[in-house]
Amino acid sequence: MVIRNHIAYRFLTDSNFWMEMMEDIFPNLHSDFEKTGNKEVPKEVMGLYHCLYDKDNKSYVVSNSVVENLDMLKINKKDDHYNWDVFKHLPAQKITFIFQDGSLLRMVISEDTIWFCHIKFKLDKGSDNHGRQHSVMFYIEKETMKLCDHFSHPDVIGLEEHIYKFLCFFYLTENTEEIIPPGRVHGTRKTGKTSNDFKFPITIVTSKWNITTIRTEAFGVRGHFRVQPYGSGSRYEIIFIAPFEKSGYTRRAKSLTA
Repeated sequence: MVIRNHIAYRFLTDSNFWMEMMEDIFPNLHSDFEKTGNKEVPKEVMGLYHCLYDKDNKSYVVSNSVVENLDMLKINKKDDHYNWDVFKHLPAQKITFIFQDGSLLRMVISEDTIWFCHIKFKLDKGSDNHGRQHSVMFYIEKETMKLCDHFSHPDVIGLEEHIYKFLCFFYLTENTEEIIPPGRVHGTRKTGKTSNDFKFPITIVTSKWNITTIRTEAFGVRGHFRVQPYGSGSRYEIIFIAPFEKSGYTRRAKSLTA
């Protein structure tokens, strides 16, 4: 993957891109702001500003091996959504996840809110530099873990499972990370190369995680991962459920490959 050709390159290097996004997501921003007498800034506007503002950001490139193994994580919804309480105790941070399908996820955790901004750019058929960009923003109130109304939007509904599963693997397992300095290339022709065209280091994340296995309880169940509380129940971890072979069978899971 050539970073310079990814939407993340402009997102992380061009401040004009941020203004274009503000105008695209909030087309009536100036008129609405004037109506309030310049005294009140909508929460969503401030959230997007924090998502776009690049100070203290850390960037990760997510390998395809991570995405390909996400379907092994079996999770259940509650009231049409996933259990986002899993991430309630994460400290304040700002991270950009760069995916190889042309998308990125900027996540900002403040004292009271978890913000998400997802952007995807898809090239037009037969074009090397023209295409369409789609952006969506949503957030969670950290104290109550209440989901914003945007979670009911079709665009967010289509993203929630993918983002939730990815964040579970990223935060709840011992993932493998490798830092790429500016101007360096990571990988081989066989595994896939990633060139760091930024003026700052980026981190490659692969799916070489060590997962604990437990006994299975149902015949014919495919091996999969599951998010499970531990301790007092306020913390979570990912465990591996082994495929059933016979009553009482247990085994140790092997690390996933990169």
